[in-house]
Amino acid sequence: MKAKNIFIIILLLSVHTVKSQSPYPLSWGDTTMLYICPFNSADSIEWGPYGVDITAGNGALNETYGMPNTIAIVEQLGDNGGVPYPAKICDTLTAFGYEDWYLPSLWELYKMAKNQDSIGNPIGCFWGSYEFDSVYAYRMIMSNGTYEGSSDIKSYHYMVCCIRREYITNSSNSENLIKEVKIIPEPANNEVNIRIKGLTGEYELSIYNIQGNRMENRKIKITGDGYSGRIDISGFAKGTYIVEVRNGKFVKTGKFVL
Repeated sequence: MKAKNIFIIILLLSVHTVKSQSPYPLSWGDTTMLYICPFNSADSIEWGPYGVDITAGNGALNETYGMPNTIAIVEQLGDNGGVPYPAKICDTLTAFGYEDWYLPSLWELYKMAKNQDSIGNPIGCFWGSYEFDSVYAYRMIMSNGTYEGSSDIKSYHYMVCCIRREYITNSSNSENLIKEVKIIPEPANNEVNIRIKGLTGEYELSIYNIQGNRMENRKIKITGDGYSGRIDISGFAKGTYIVEVRNGKFVKTGKFVL
């Protein structure tokens, strides 16, 4: 009987651990949710090369949305000579069935710091994706409800927390949080096969380059079996592209590299 009780306790602890290991949801306005990865993706890492200014795309200068910053950083630094860096870690992260993680922006980190109790009370100094210049980037210190955000030298070693976004219109379509846009192959060649699951109805599918220019736009109809369509990208330049599926205020994105 004692052994049986011990087994039940262990099982309950295991179930609790599994339940707690899921992305922390954090509201970002009326139509957007941030999801915070519950584990630190790196404990001590440089932001990027000291003295290098990110000029790819629109640079790493978006204060409110870390995705375009992350894309610009990775577009310019590539594999960084084999040296890991925060933006690359988040850009290549696959966790909880999602691949659209990114390094948070200045204000996304601030939002996280203001709501520490809702995201597992992280403790430490975390890099953001916002760049001040070739020497400084944004970072946030969080500890037991206190926080301090400021610029710091890129060669300093801090932690990495990756996040992702979901767009919803209201609580009635919160089921959209599980929808998927998958691009095959990755990296892409002369064409991409875009597969969409979990949505039904008429949508607008667009492809944007890193500068924000729309390269492709078409109306699509998604049935209960999903959608699968091939798009010719042989005329596209090398680089990173964003795939956007939109219906009213609902937006779901994916990305691919050519």
